[in-house]
Amino acid sequence: MNLRVLGSSGGYPAPGNPSTGFVLEHAGARLWLDAGSGTFAELQRLADFTSVDALVLSHAHADHCADLFPLHVAIRYGLGNGFKLPVYAPPGLRERLGALLDPGGAGQLD
Repeated sequence: MNLRVLGSSGGYPAPGNPSTGFVLEHAGARLWLDAGSGTFAELQRLADFTSVDALVLSHAHADHCADLFPLHVAIRYGLGNGFKLPVYAPPGLRERLGALLDPGGAGQLD
């Protein structure tokens, strides 16, 4: 089992240290744990983000989920929506963030 720290800053990223995020690798599986601001870039330094098996968000504070936004852009516009990443998050997070991610404003996440 390997746990890699992507970032450990508190409420906002610091120079050279993104907000909270980790990559857990075990038995061929790769999990992204928390997606604080700046962790998506750090994840891509480690591996192609399409090699991640799932994203797990511990809670809905921005310093743990803000990089859902660049991830969404990368999947929708960089990959043409051809990649599906399971996201495990607390109840209600989809609705809270949906309006920000949906260009049509209907609050729907793909």
